Amino acid sequence: MWDALRGIFWFLAGALAGAIVFLTTGASVTATNYLQALAGALVAAPFLVCLHEFGHLIPALSLGYRPRRFVVWPFVFAVTPQRALNVRYAREFPILGGSTLALPRDFPDLVRRQVMVVAGGPLASILVAAGAFVIAARVHQAWMWGVAIAAAIMILNVVPSRLKITRNKRVRSDGGLIADLLLPGPRRDASRALLRVVALQANGNRPREIPEALIRTACSLADRSFEEANAHYIAYWWTLDSGDLNAARRLLDHALELLDAAQEHRTVVSVEKAFFTARYDGDAATARSMLIASMKAYVHRHTRLRALAATLLAEGKPREAGRTASAASAALESCIEDLSKDAERDLLAALAHDARTKDEVRPAEQG
Repeated sequence: MWDALRGIFWFLAGALAGAIVFLTTGASVTATNYLQALAGALVAAPFLVCLHEFGHLIPALSLGYRPRRFVVWPFVFAVTPQRALNVRYAREFPILGGSTLALPRDFPDLVRRQVMVVAGGPLASILVAAGAFVIAARVHQAWMWGVAIAAAIMILNVVPSRLKITRNKRVRSDGGLIADLLLPGPRRDASRALLRVVALQANGNRPREIPEALIRTACSLADRSFEEANAHYIAYWWTLDSGDLNAARRLLDHALELLDAAQEHRTVVSVEKAFFTARYDGDAATARSMLIASMKAYVHRHTRLRALAATLLAEGKPREAGRTASAASAALESCIEDLSKDAERDLLAALAHDARTKDEVRPAEQG
């Protein structure tokens, strides 16, 4: 409930500001006028978010990016590997939230193109807000002022900052992302390296094929930010895919330490930690408790099933582990957002093999 209230806070503020602006035109602010401004802001909010996200999507498509996911709460629109459109409820996104995931197909001019894609959202919001104010001045209606102010508030996304949208979601504003890519300093170097890492993975490179220098540069931040945690999580996959379990454990623990308990991304890392704990440390009890603690949060189905399969195997239930690993493999192939599929296929294949081996050995031992 608290997340829902925070999610609509700015649009309620827009309605209030709209009523105040309406008062400056010489009209009296009545309860009816205020409710009209409030209704205008709330009804327009999903459309304003949609136009902002289209501002990202259109330049992405024109610059050769591959669209993966388009979110305007309450819907997630995703293109499956079979090029079919999948629509689901945006469980992991806040009310009135939006997101566009599009990945580059090639590498020339990567930073310039990424800046253009990120800047497209705020530019669209500026144009929409300007048009809304022109219309509001002409129609002279309280509801339209609510729409105009709500649209103007979305322009704040261009300010370089870290936005706390809900208790569970902190994101870098579009302006902050642009500043990270352009302003000299360690954050620019790390952001550009991370962008190239993602581009390499999006174009079919498995984690261990990424140059070590890029991974080290991406992990060079030491400001305890979400970006530092994300870079170390990507580095975890690089070391795990390379077979260095000790380094993978350290990187995963560091990423988990940096993410505060309320943060959404922590759940993903916690489920991955449950897999690692069960699979490589053999601690089924700890892994099971971590899985139970994460049950209410959204995590990709194949990620959760992989962790569950490892836990079942550590608990001495190879037959159930094998079935769960098979279900995880099927779920992985239908996921369009995972960039480490080759590495995950290997992990699941090894899980399934060990489950079959233990299941065959168990009757012999009992006999």
